[in-house]
Amino acid sequence: MTTRGSAVFFVMAWFGVLAGFTMPVFQKFSVAGNAGYACLTHLPQDFLASSTSTVDGARLLAAHETALPAGRYCEWATATGEVVSYQTGWATTAIAGVATAGVVVMTIMALRNDRPSSTPLTLTPVVLTALCWVCVCL
Repeated sequence: MTTRGSAVFFVMAWFGVLAGFTMPVFQKFSVAGNAGYACLTHLPQDFLASSTSTVDGARLLAAHETALPAGRYCEWATATGEVVSYQTGWATTAIAGVATAGVVVMTIMALRNDRPSSTPLTLTPVVLTALCWVCVCL
């Protein structure tokens, strides 16, 4: 493999980093500073249609930010005593997981015939992707 081939893999790894950055950004905006408020104001319509009872007049039992999946968890008690819950972030976390695997593979391919002096630069996509996961889990 040539140095140019390593550069192609390096650039492709950076595209994976961009996809990985969506996870902490989505988590931050999904909670919007207060998970309880976000649960009360951002309930998807498809969830309302699929639940067996209405959430109107229900009491919010739990609301918190979640790491896996990166989003928020909301749980209500309805007037009939039924517990209704909703979790966001599954799609974003799946995309970030695939992007992380892509970053690792592309970085390995870029390192195969890379000069030792450029190894720290070549590892930056992996480090930044790992930092995204750390930010979500904290």
